[in-house]
Amino acid sequence: RVITTAALIMIAVFFSFVTIQNPTVQVLGFGMAVAVLLDATIVRMVLVPAIMELFGKAAWWFPKWLEWLPKLNIEGSPELLNAEKANETAMDAANV
Repeated sequence: RVITTAALIMIAVFFSFVTIQNPTVQVLGFGMAVAVLLDATIVRMVLVPAIMELFGKAAWWFPKWLEWLPKLNIEGSPELLNAEKANETAMDAANV
């Protein structure tokens, strides 16, 4: 939804360039608006999901030569997550 909304805003801004008297700016504005429209609709809504489905697990393949990168977890350490899940399960069991 965020990408679609951002694309709509960009399309509106680029189409506003068509009202300017400079023909170069008009052509660039129209071209950019069409490009963003195609990217937001055809590429992101059709091609990317289709390619992800076709590739399956290969779409998520991580190259061996990048294993030196640190493993980051934005949700916290696994131990904390497991403790929170256990606490939630205990509270659900106690109907709290």
